[in-house]
Amino acid sequence: MSGTTTVVAASSRADPRAKRAVLHDAVELFVRESIPFVAIGSIAGSMHAGLDWEHQSEDIDFLVYRSDTERILPALHLKGYEIPEPQLGWLRKAIKGGVQVDLIFELTGDIHLDPDMLARAVLAEVGGILVPIMPAEDYAISQAISASPETPEHWFNAAETLKRSNIDPEIFARRSSWNPDRARALALFARSF
Repeated sequence: MSGTTTVVAASSRADPRAKRAVLHDAVELFVRESIPFVAIGSIAGSMHAGLDWEHQSEDIDFLVYRSDTERILPALHLKGYEIPEPQLGWLRKAIKGGVQVDLIFELTGDIHLDPDMLARAVLAEVGGILVPIMPAEDYAISQAISASPETPEHWFNAAETLKRSNIDPEIFARRSSWNPDRARALALFARSF
């Protein structure tokens, strides 16, 4: 795993069965190893914004503690995952069967997994397995913060989440501290449609 440079590309649109198998693998590993995590990205978007996680994204995203990635990667490698080198400063990657798993420990805006997020995570069935999902308030704010000219869909995911989900105003206000300007703009935008 270390000492070599491997370039591995995940399929741009992974087979849904392969994605479900990788999701099961990863979640079972996290549970067995007592690794705290929440699903983010298209899985959270499927719950909060109506995305189709199996077809809209080529990867599976998890928010984890940075310190846990050093336990997760070797365990995934033993299960047949390729671990590309070098890794990025805010995430670690593992790939199996054309499906990429992103172990993210820092989202745009210096957002990290924390006990509050874990306590409010929503346990939902995804692809036939129970998965803790990032709470709607956290998802909406994090999507608004990460929206950019390269990722305008994040802004619309955030707005759709406010429209579709039962948002707790106190929690939304607390999580708005991550970026108050984006949170205010998002709230105004979401009310406009």
